[in-house]
Amino acid sequence: MGAITYAGQYVPGADQALVDILTKAAEASGLNVEFPSGVRKGDPRQHGKGNAVDITLRDPANGNAVVKNYQNAASFRTYEQFAQAARQIQRQDYPDLTQKFRWGGYFSGPVGK
Repeated sequence: MGAITYAGQYVPGADQALVDILTKAAEASGLNVEFPSGVRKGDPRQHGKGNAVDITLRDPANGNAVVKNYQNAASFRTYEQFAQAARQIQRQDYPDLTQKFRWGGYFSGPVGK
């Protein structure tokens, strides 16, 4: 069963619905999910508003190894499947977030991409 942990530069204060969705997605996927960053003070974008967190997936079946998350084609599908599980939970438990909920994996890369 997957679990959530907090690491790195994580600053609490992210939207509780978002944390709940990701916690349930971790449990459903069996992956461990680490939040290396959350609220970024002074950031006018989504992290600064508490509407976003960064995640790192860890595979307990592989010694809790990190599933690489930055521009890695081999692990893209794992993150996409996790995002789809989160989306399903969001639609079921928080339908009012349907127009706001999105996966940042499609936004990876240099600024402006």
